[in-house]
Amino acid sequence: MANSELANFLLSKVDQLPAVASLANLWTSDGKVAPDVMDRISVAVQSDPALASQVMTAGGGASVQSAVMALGLKTVESLMVAKAAEDTATSINPETLQLMQGNLWRHSKIVGFCCQLLAKEVGYPNTNDAFVAGLFHDIGKAVLNRYAFEEINAVLRVTSAKAKALFTAEDEAFGFNHSYIGAKIVARWNLPDQIREAVEFHHTPEKATVDVQITEIVHLGNVLVNWIQMKLGLKSNFYPLRPYILDKFNIPTERLRQIAEEANEIVQSTAK
Repeated sequence: MANSELANFLLSKVDQLPAVASLANLWTSDGKVAPDVMDRISVAVQSDPALASQVMTAGGGASVQSAVMALGLKTVESLMVAKAAEDTATSINPETLQLMQGNLWRHSKIVGFCCQLLAKEVGYPNTNDAFVAGLFHDIGKAVLNRYAFEEINAVLRVTSAKAKALFTAEDEAFGFNHSYIGAKIVARWNLPDQIREAVEFHHTPEKATVDVQITEIVHLGNVLVNWIQMKLGLKSNFYPLRPYILDKFNIPTERLRQIAEEANEIVQSTAK
């Protein structure tokens, strides 16, 4: 499938994803978490029974985090297994896909909590936004895994053979990467611009203009989680870190590791 055809095909699948406009009600018109957020969540879930049931089972009760985790989980679940006739990758094994999506969602939750902890560490005021941006940073991978399975596996082979970052290999093969698709999903959900931008540029934070710091937090959070999950270190070619961010935040390396491990422990404890 040609690059433009693949992009159009994937974007058509994004357009079919659940568009829960009520989620946008958790933020004010200027993109900040609403001061009456608890009341807004109550209204949101009452107007969306499916979301309400997901929120109640997501853990954490009525909160921004449980609401967005429920929505994200619902979307990832919807991408796990579908009718083979709808696929371009008809050879995909449903169990393999489910495992991939499950691992992706676990990684995303850890990054979400890591970003929230980093936000607190550096004094970023909107810690909920940092959590949401981290949670959805890789949501584009769910679409690629589901609808471009063969193409993404070919790219993964390139990353392994050439020790190249996945997003770079995706750009070279497709003309876009998972961050682009993820930003389209977040935009469809009407989430604030700073969250959309953090998702779109979490590998290239120097491109951020709306809220530079939250994008830098998500960039660093993703690298840190991969550091402890993949044992790759902070200078891996697979998940390249922009070193200026380390200088800017000035957090000791050992403290960065502690933050990532704490995020991992939070997710492990909530999974029990």
